[in-house]
Amino acid sequence: MFSNFNISDRLNKAVEVSRGAIGNIQSTLKDPSVLARAGLSPSTSTANLNPSGLGEPLLIGDEIRASFEGPGSDAGIDTPRASLDGTESGGGGEGRQEGRVALSAMSPEEVIQMDAGDLQERLSRLKRFELRFSELAKAYKALQRKNQQIELVINMNTPIKQITTTGDLENLSRYLVDLKQHEEASSSEMQRLSKQVSETKQVQQMEAAAKAELLNSLQMSLIEREDEVYRLKATVQRLESQPQTPSAPSASETRSAPDLLTGDEPPPSGGGQDVTVLRTKLRDLADRLKKTIEQRNKAVERVKELQEVNNTLTSQLAAGGGAG
Repeated sequence: MFSNFNISDRLNKAVEVSRGAIGNIQSTLKDPSVLARAGLSPSTSTANLNPSGLGEPLLIGDEIRASFEGPGSDAGIDTPRASLDGTESGGGGEGRQEGRVALSAMSPEEVIQMDAGDLQERLSRLKRFELRFSELAKAYKALQRKNQQIELVINMNTPIKQITTTGDLENLSRYLVDLKQHEEASSSEMQRLSKQVSETKQVQQMEAAAKAELLNSLQMSLIEREDEVYRLKATVQRLESQPQTPSAPSASETRSAPDLLTGDEPPPSGGGQDVTVLRTKLRDLADRLKKTIEQRNKAVERVKELQEVNNTLTSQLAAGGGAG
């Protein structure tokens, strides 16, 4: 993301140098005193410096300069200054010097006295560099738009607002590492909770099975007690409704005179004892039946509670799985 900064700095430096060189030439051509000393007319000089012959100054557009902002180093790049102002050796023609002097090191008079062909060549080369810089500017703008889209995505999904320094990159890297660790911790926690819920469900299923078995046992016991109570009630009703036989003397008849004198009551007959015993046994069975019903109700309530807990854990597990 930061490689485009070096490209921007280098292109900016090259464009500024080229603009400076052309500006020096144009300012020299606009000075009448310099042209008079050199014996040239403005029209002649302008024609010599314009490779197209249309009389328009050769300038680099503001669009390119606006695309490259910020200071930088131009070391190691082929700039217009290096191509136009640098020293060249080799067969350049009889009328040319063995080496070329940089335009920035020449006075206005020396620039005007330069060979028109040399100036024409340098300006033509500058024109080629201008086209090259236009292509580089387009590529840089495309890269800049791509980087802006990336920064927009980062800004929307991370606390990093923009990436302009290496510190911002370090913060982004640290944030992504923390996010990954958080996701791993959440995954481990989800696995632990899932295992705990599974174990809890198994325990609840075992408890529910035991409670169901106990409930069935209590239900069977309750049915047996109800049957026994029903039989005892039927026996009591039968004994109470059974008429006395004529041969059996009544209690008043069997009482003797000494008994009347002493006031002693005779012992109850055998039928009355059976009724009393049956009633006592019936009360005991009723109490036991009541306790059995209470136990059954408690077991039913416990089963309901276990079912509610099971449903709650199941819903929590489903919600946790959806969030992960």
